[in-house]
This record gives sequence, C-alpha cells and structure tokens, in this order.
Amino acid sequence: MAEKYDEKEIREDYRKLTKLLIEKKMTITTMESATSGQIASLITDTEGSSAVLKGAFVTYCNEAKIMQGVPAEIIDKYTVYSTQTAEAMAKGFV
Repeated sequence: MAEKYDEKEIREDYRKLTKLLIEKKMTITTMESATSGQIASLITDTEGSSAVLKGAFVTYCNEAKIMQGVPAEIIDKYTVYSTQTAEAMAKGFV
C-alpha cells in the first residue's frame, strides 16, 4: 500500500527548515533528479529564502548529472536510483 503524503505538513516542514537555515545563517544548494526541482521550490516558498538558497540544479537526465560532477562510472555501475549516485550528487557541492 502506498504511503499517503500530507502536502500541508510537508510544506510546513520545509518552512521550518528554511526559517532555521535563515536563523543559523546557513546556506543550501540542491541537486535534484527525480524530484525535478521540487525541493528547491518548497524552500523558496518561504519569505527570506533568497538568503539561504544559493543555487539549485535539476539533473533529470544522466548527462546533466555528469556535467555537475557525478562520475558516469557510478551511474553505469549502480544506476541513478542508488545510494552511490545520490552520494556523488551531494559531494558535487562539497
């Protein structure tokens, strides 16, 4: 059975996250694939988010992931739906 998501609750969680980032003077950059930029969109729903969101990349196709530094070998060996690919995407900004 598919888990039901509460959109209002999700939006509130992202509002809290964004407010916390603003309060702590922290920044965030996203690299998204299957979410197609939805995380960045949820962050920018909160007033003041421009102080924390420093960029967002939608890397839906493999070529876009590779352009952002994800090794093709990782995608080929583990697929785009793997922990290894997600980790490589996250490391692209470190």
